[in-house]
Amino acid sequence: MSSQCGELAAFVCEREPPCNPTHPPSAIARSPPFPMSYSEILFPWCIILCLPNARTIVIERFRRRSDAEAYLRILRQINTEATYSIMFDWGDRRS
Repeated sequence: MSSQCGELAAFVCEREPPCNPTHPPSAIARSPPFPMSYSEILFPWCIILCLPNARTIVIERFRRRSDAEAYLRILRQINTEATYSIMFDWGDRRS
């Protein structure tokens, strides 16, 4: 899984620790970093799809981790071949 997730440091995965903890979450979630929209701030928990070559796609955003975990279970049942993870998108809080 580490090879597929590449440099994702902010995702929360049940199987193993983050791949590269040196990168801040804001650099991982958005490249190049853009300010978070109001709806992104309200829905910080993301389900991401890990693709080859350290690419990721945000599938869905949630307010609560429990909602994200329930959705993640369904996604894993539907598509067993893909690698999904839960990530808390802290964003850039310096602004």
